[in-house]
Amino acid sequence: MKNKMVLGILIVYFIILAVVLCLQVFSKNNGVVSAPPSSDDVAVEDRLDRAVVLYKESPVIMANKEQMLIDNSNASFVPLIENQVAYAPLSFFKSAYGASITADMNEVSAAIRLNNEALVVNKEKADLVSNSSEKDIEYNNRIFKRRNTIYIPLQLFAEAFDKEIHYYGDLVVISEDKQAFTQEESADFINSLKAQVNSLPYVANESNLKGITDAMGKNGLLKRVGTVVGSGDRQDENSVVKLITNKKSDVIQSDEQYIYYGRGSSIYIIDHISNTAAGRIDIDDGFSVSKLYLLGNTLVAAGCKSDEGTSAEAATETTSSAQPTSEGAAENVRSNCDSAAAYVYDITNRSNAVMKREFSVDGDYINSVKHGDYIYILSQLSVFDSQAGGHFYPPSYRDYPPEGVDSFLTFVDVQYFPEAGSDDYTVLSALNIADTTVPANVKAYLCGGENVYLSENNLYIAKTRYTGFEMNDNEENTFIYRIGLSNGNIALNGKGNVKGYVLDRHSMNENAGYFSIATEYKEKGTNKNITNIYILNNNMELCGEANRVANNAQVGSAIFTDDMIFLIPEEQGQAMYLIDSSNPTNPAGYGVLKLSTGNILIYPYDESHILTIDNGDNVLKASAYSIEGRDNTVRLYSEELGKDNIVTSLFDNSDFFTFDRERNMFMLPVTITDKESGNVTFDGSYIYELNLDDGFKRIGTVDKNGDEDTALQYCKLNGYFYCFGKDNVSAVNINDIESVTEIELR
Repeated sequence: MKNKMVLGILIVYFIILAVVLCLQVFSKNNGVVSAPPSSDDVAVEDRLDRAVVLYKESPVIMANKEQMLIDNSNASFVPLIENQVAYAPLSFFKSAYGASITADMNEVSAAIRLNNEALVVNKEKADLVSNSSEKDIEYNNRIFKRRNTIYIPLQLFAEAFDKEIHYYGDLVVISEDKQAFTQEESADFINSLKAQVNSLPYVANESNLKGITDAMGKNGLLKRVGTVVGSGDRQDENSVVKLITNKKSDVIQSDEQYIYYGRGSSIYIIDHISNTAAGRIDIDDGFSVSKLYLLGNTLVAAGCKSDEGTSAEAATETTSSAQPTSEGAAENVRSNCDSAAAYVYDITNRSNAVMKREFSVDGDYINSVKHGDYIYILSQLSVFDSQAGGHFYPPSYRDYPPEGVDSFLTFVDVQYFPEAGSDDYTVLSALNIADTTVPANVKAYLCGGENVYLSENNLYIAKTRYTGFEMNDNEENTFIYRIGLSNGNIALNGKGNVKGYVLDRHSMNENAGYFSIATEYKEKGTNKNITNIYILNNNMELCGEANRVANNAQVGSAIFTDDMIFLIPEEQGQAMYLIDSSNPTNPAGYGVLKLSTGNILIYPYDESHILTIDNGDNVLKASAYSIEGRDNTVRLYSEELGKDNIVTSLFDNSDFFTFDRERNMFMLPVTITDKESGNVTFDGSYIYELNLDDGFKRIGTVDKNGDEDTALQYCKLNGYFYCFGKDNVSAVNINDIESVTEIELR
């Protein structure tokens, strides 16, 4: 009976099989069934449902259309392409496929378990093992250990688990469906994939934000970033050496007839033809001008707006009932922090300016730049400044007009740096000052860190990755992200990396399309300080470097001129090191400067000479040096201004300096006190001539007339030096130093 039943089942099976075969033949002959659908016949969304996309040396991947990091705890685990073969770190297979992975770092062997099978591989062989069988896999490209993980050839993984690999330059697509992709994909499609994996990942939701910023424990922070060393702004804390330039103060602008001077919450307008006061603009009391911008009859004040009027208790009361939306924003949440702000005025009538736009965005004002019709405002705030009712929220901004209401970013729009390592937002806002009807463009980046440099065209953010842990092969690498600023658009447009950690945010510079950075690291085995200069081209590719340029000294910061880099020592009295960067493809050590035991200000007079102001040995003096001879600095002249009782505000703000190259004249702000009484006997500026043939000569003075609490700021215009104080302006005739016109600010 049993045999008859089995026989019957087999007969039915063969009948069904025969029918299916006949239908297939009939369909084929009638053109109904053909080859499997090509990639063009399958929607992009469907093709990516079972695909993983990765990019060379990017920690970001896309798996089943979801963006993620290869390893949430270590951004140095990235895909590699060597000799046209792609390799992925072990954690990739766990993140992208949910595989179980084990490894023996000493033996350099690993096992990847997926779908009840395991790929077992070492340097010699590879096997695919299941519960009932074991199969050898042809194995040409060997696994290797790097960055404290094991790298597996992707082709080996694809062959073991029946997947298809496609290369599109540095982009790699691994597909479950072997017919989903071809090598002739459109450039637009490939570029759209690159934009998602060769970019910054998105926070997406509040839960992810907590996961990113919770890795702030000591071990977690070091393994993710290693930015504790060298991340501070040491040039501000330790003003050993600073560069003084001949630029106009940030709070002064001018046109053919007027000078605009920002102080506190007001802008004063001076008619420099008649040397009289012409108007005044009073802004919000809580606002402080940091920069002025002028575009025709449009004047813009950018700076910080204090939130002192709102207490933490009041902020909590107004936000405790707020509930997050699915994107992570709440309509009635305001950050309890200061704002970076900008006020746009129509100054067609100088005596009656009209405000056209008020903009503010959460965070401390860091800097701003103007490019074309836009100004770009950089601000930073902690994630803890935007929390309420137990929830975290993205930054908010206010734009009156055009929106007229508070606007809120969402976590879907907020990107973050995969190195993580901080709990702050870096916010960049683009504001059209020519057309106030254009809405502001605001972008927020989580974990931006302190090493941020804003040029006229780009924002650079330097993040440090440690590429080895729990071993003796730790290496620091600084990854530089370039965010382009163009016509109001803000987008990542370049990435580069160099060895070491950046000294501080002052140790970065952009000049003529080249980006320069000074880094340092400890040499293995000797623990010596190694300082290098790297120069990257417009593609963020390394094009020039100068190695071991500070003789193992501890360097604190760097300052840049067009053709020279000064490496600044950590402590007073130590030597400075000069780098010739006139040829960006071949920077080279130029020499050593041993100038003073005190604070030093350097003004590049020309390519062979510098002017310095220093207070070494408690003596304030000005000196002129020749730096023509390598390692042989020659002091040509020195002028002692005073001892003990004289100071200059230049050490606090090096912008308070003016040098007239036509007349070889400069103004030096000084304050003199009586040694016995401590009373101020002079507070103003000395005016000097510097001639390389004859030295220094004091030719005049300017008194601040009682403005002891205000540092003078200067502007050279229309044959005058204008010295701006708190209550008045002194107009000094360049051709007749004794002729001074006082203008009352009102």
